[in-house]
Amino acid sequence: MRLLFSILFLCIVSIAYSQSRVEGMLKDISGAGIDGAIVKISADSTVIAYAISDKGQFNVAFNTNARKVKLIAESIGYESVENEIMNVSQTYNITMKEEATELKEVVVKAPAIYQHGDTLSYNLSSYITQSDYTLKDALKKLPGIDVEESGNIKYLGKEISNFYIDGLDLLGGKYNIATTNIPASYVNSVQVLNNHQAVNMNKDIFSDDVAININMSNNARFKPIGTYEGSVGYGDDWQYKVSGAGMLFKPKFQTIATLKIGNIQSFASNEVTSLFGGVEEESKAEKLIGNISASAPPIDKDRYASPDEHLFSVNFIKKITETATLRGNVDYSYSKSRYDYDIQRNFYDGYENIIIDQGINSLSTSHSPSFSIVYKNNAATSYLNNTLFGKATFLRNELPTMENSQELMQQQSMRDYYVENDFSYSWRKGKLRWSLFSSVLLFNTPKVSLIVANGENDIHQSANSLGLLTKNVLSAVYDFNNSRFYFPLSLNYSADKIQTELQSDLGNTGNKNDMKGGKLSIAFAPKYEYTHPRRIYVFRADVPMRIDYIYNNNHILNAKDNFGFFSVCPEIYFNYKASSRSVLRARVAYTRDSGDILDFLTFPVQTDNTTRKISSGILQDNKSLMVNLHYDYKIPLDMWFVNADIIYQREHNNLLASQDVASDLIQSTFIYMPNNTNNITAQLGITKQIESIKTKISLKGLYIWRQQQAEQNGLLTTYIWQNVGISPTLTSQPCKYFELNYSGEISKTFLSYENIKRNYWSHVHKISLKITPVQSLIFSASSDIVKKDLTQNMSKTMALLDFDITWLLNAFRFNLSLQNALNQDSYSYSLYSSINTYTYNYKLRGRELLFTLAVTL
Repeated sequence: MRLLFSILFLCIVSIAYSQSRVEGMLKDISGAGIDGAIVKISADSTVIAYAISDKGQFNVAFNTNARKVKLIAESIGYESVENEIMNVSQTYNITMKEEATELKEVVVKAPAIYQHGDTLSYNLSSYITQSDYTLKDALKKLPGIDVEESGNIKYLGKEISNFYIDGLDLLGGKYNIATTNIPASYVNSVQVLNNHQAVNMNKDIFSDDVAININMSNNARFKPIGTYEGSVGYGDDWQYKVSGAGMLFKPKFQTIATLKIGNIQSFASNEVTSLFGGVEEESKAEKLIGNISASAPPIDKDRYASPDEHLFSVNFIKKITETATLRGNVDYSYSKSRYDYDIQRNFYDGYENIIIDQGINSLSTSHSPSFSIVYKNNAATSYLNNTLFGKATFLRNELPTMENSQELMQQQSMRDYYVENDFSYSWRKGKLRWSLFSSVLLFNTPKVSLIVANGENDIHQSANSLGLLTKNVLSAVYDFNNSRFYFPLSLNYSADKIQTELQSDLGNTGNKNDMKGGKLSIAFAPKYEYTHPRRIYVFRADVPMRIDYIYNNNHILNAKDNFGFFSVCPEIYFNYKASSRSVLRARVAYTRDSGDILDFLTFPVQTDNTTRKISSGILQDNKSLMVNLHYDYKIPLDMWFVNADIIYQREHNNLLASQDVASDLIQSTFIYMPNNTNNITAQLGITKQIESIKTKISLKGLYIWRQQQAEQNGLLTTYIWQNVGISPTLTSQPCKYFELNYSGEISKTFLSYENIKRNYWSHVHKISLKITPVQSLIFSASSDIVKKDLTQNMSKTMALLDFDITWLLNAFRFNLSLQNALNQDSYSYSLYSSINTYTYNYKLRGRELLFTLAVTL
C-alpha cells in the first residue's frame, strides 16, 4: 500500500511539472509579422521563460505548477500586450498596436552612406550644395558613381541596367529626362542596387547587374511639382530658352511632362535617347549612306554649334495591381544646328602623302517623334512583359563646301521609320522555369538622297531599304539543389531589300543596285550554372550552337547566292565574392558574326563628295575571342571605392578594309585577306570621399594597345596604336563659402608603322570655382583649358572662361552668365585613324551674355 501511494504521488508531481509550450504569430494591425519582439511567460510575477520572434513567429516552452500564467509581448514602437492564459500547450496569436511616443526636441543626423545587404544608400543632402540644382548635378558628387557627358550613369565602372523612381520604372533607358529635370532638393536618397535581379520570379538567380533607385522626399510625393525656366541673352545673335517640367510622384502613379524651346543649348536628342543601348535603330540604307553632318569634336557641342531646338515629352506609369504596371512614353524632338569647321586629311601613301583640304559650313535639321507602351506584370511565380515602340526620323543636311579651292554644295535628305514589338512571358512550376520571348522589328527607309553640286559634274545618289527582323526564344530552366541547367532554343529570321542609284552629269547612269536577301538562324545554347549556397561564388558555362543560312538575290545581275555555316561559341563566367568588400569577376567568350546584304552590292555608292563605297562581293566572317577580368573593392562606411579591368580581345576577319585615295576621290572597299586584330585595355578607378570637408577625389587610369593591318593604295601596312592617360576629378566644399570642382584628362597617343613613329600629347582641364559670400548668393568662375598636339612639332592651346552670378530667393533662382569671356574663336585637334591623320579646326561661338530666371514648385 505504501508503494502504491508513492507511485501515485510521483505521477501527480510529474503531471504538475510537465512542460508546456505556447507558439503562435505576432502581427501588427496590418497583418505583417513583427520581427525581434520579446515574448515572455510569467508565473507569480516571476519570468520563467522567454523567446524572440522571427518574422512574427514565436515558440516558448516553460515548466510551472501554476494553473494559469501570463503571456507578455514587448517590442520597441508597439504597445505591450499582457494576457492571462491556461498552463497548457497551445497556439496563441497576438496583435500589437503601434505606440505613439512623444519625444523631446532633438536633432537627428542621418548617416551619409550606409549599406544593407546588396543595397548601398546615399543620403543626398550630405553631399550636395545649394549650387546643385538638378539630380544630375547631385549624382556627380556621390562616391563610386560616375555620370558621363551623355548622362550615362556608371557604378564602379559598370553601366546601370535599370533606373527606378520610388521603385517604379517610369522612363526605361531615357532616364536623362529624370536626372536633368528633377530638382536635387526633392530627392531624399539614392540607392545602388548591386546584384540586381529585375524579374521577381528569378530573385534566387544570381545577377551582376547594377540598378539605381531614387527615393523622393515627402515634399515631392502626392502633389504636383515642377521646374520652370526662362533665359534671354545675346552673343552672335539674340538667344532665348523657355522650358518647363511638371511632375507627380504617387505610390501608384508617376508622370513627368516636359516642354523646352530655345537656341542656347542642345537638349533635344540627349533627353530622348535610350542609354540602355539595345537593338541598333538603323536601316540598311541609313547604315550604307550615313549622316554626312555627323562630325563632332571632343568638346561640349554648345561651344561650337548654334542650335535651335524643340522638345516635348509625356511619360507616365500606372500601378494597376501590386505586381502589374502600364507605362507610356511619347516624345517629339526638333533640332536645327549650324557650325563651321575646316579639315585636313593626310593619307599615307608610302612616300608622298596625299592631302585633301576642306572647309565646311554645316546646317542640319531633324524631326524625330517616338512612342512606347509597356505592360509588365512582375509576379512572384510569373513574369509578363509586352513593349511596343515606334520612332521616325526626318533628316536634312546642307553642307556648302570648299574643297581644294573649289566650291561645291552637298545636300542630303532621309526619311526613316522603325517599329518594334517585344513580348516575353516566364512562369515557374516546381523546379522548372519556362520562358518565351518573341520580337518583331520593322525598318523602313523609303528615301535617302545625296546631291553633290559643283557646277561641272553634279552627283546624285539615292537609296531606299525595307527590313524585317524577328527573334524567338523558348527556354526551360531546371533547378537542382544549387545548380541550374538552361535549355534555350531560338529561331531568328531577317529579310532585307535595298535599292540604290548613282547618277552624274558625265552620263554614268548604270550604277544601280537592287538586292533582296535574308538570314535564318537556329540556335541551341545549353548552359550550366552553379551558385554557392551563400553566393560566395557563381560559375556559368554555356555552349551556344548555331546554324546560319544566308541568301541573297541580285536583280540587276539576275544572280542568286546562298551560304550556310555552323558555329559553336562557348562562354565561361565566374563571379567570386572574396569578402563583403571585394568582388572578382572573370569572363571568357568566343563569338562569331557574319555580314549582311550590303556585302553583295554590285555597283558603287557615293556617301559624300569625295567618298565612294564598293562592296567586296564576299560575305564577312568575323570571329572574336574576349577575356575580361574585373575587380572591385569598396569600404562604403569609409567611402573608399576601387575598380579595375583588364580586357584582351582578338578578332579574326576574312576581309580587310582597303582604300584607294586620290586628291579628289576616296574609294573604300574590303578585300579578301584573312587578318587579325589584337586589343588590350587596362583601366583603374579610385574614389575617396572625405566627409569632414565634403570632398570627393577620383582618379582614373586607362591604357589601350591595338595592333591592326590596313591596306591603302596597294600598300599593306601593320600598325600599332597606343594610348595612355589619367583622368583626375575633384569636387570639394571645405566650408560653406567655397566650392571647387576640377576634372582633367592627360593622355599621350603613340602610333608606329613601317619606319615611322609618332606621339601626341593631349591636355584637357576643366576648373570651376564657386564662392558664397552670403547666404543664397553665389559667384562662379569656370575655365576650360585645352592643349593638343596637332602635328609632331606643333601644338595649340585654347582657354575658355565663363562667369556666373546666382541669387537664390526661396523657390526662385536668378542667374547672370557671361560665356566665353575671352572670345576664343577656334578649337583645333587631330585624330589618328589607322595610318592616316585628320586635323580639324572648329569655329567657336563668340562671347555671350545670358540672364536666366528659374522657379521650382
